[in-house]
Amino acid sequence: MNRLLLYAALLLLTQCSKCKDDPEPRPPVAETLPAETQTGANTFGCRLNGQVWTASPAYFSPTLTADYTGSFGQERLMIMAINDRPPVQQGTYFRLRGVSGPGRYPIASGQPCYVEFADDNRTCPLYDTLTSVQAGVVDITRLDRVQRVVSGRFSFTLRRAGCPDVQATDGRFDMRLP
Repeated sequence: MNRLLLYAALLLLTQCSKCKDDPEPRPPVAETLPAETQTGANTFGCRLNGQVWTASPAYFSPTLTADYTGSFGQERLMIMAINDRPPVQQGTYFRLRGVSGPGRYPIASGQPCYVEFADDNRTCPLYDTLTSVQAGVVDITRLDRVQRVVSGRFSFTLRRAGCPDVQATDGRFDMRLP
């Protein structure tokens, strides 16, 4: 009988010691979209299918790049943003032609302005101009060739047969050009 009491007491003590080591539960950190700025802050974000999506910090390679080239109606603006926060590995790529200044640039299948979305963790890893129907808009709010800054807003919907839609809303970017 004494051994039974000893084992019961030992079991009770080990259970109580586990309670002390359990950390306090922490509320989830709510990510927010970057502010809409026009200063070249190198920010990019949107709500992707309702969830906040931002470019991840550049630890080993650039996760946010922009390039503006051309002149006389042949201007091209390219923007690439990567979210590489395991387990997420996603990228968004815009290619806009004929961007000569602030204005609205529609995204549509077969048009000179398009968007691609890649997700290494999905059944349908790539939505591009060949595999998806695209609809959306990019509003350039600042294009400063002297200060090398491009800023704006965007939204888009990508549809691909047999795959879930990809919808971006409340998109914004503020980037330095090289």
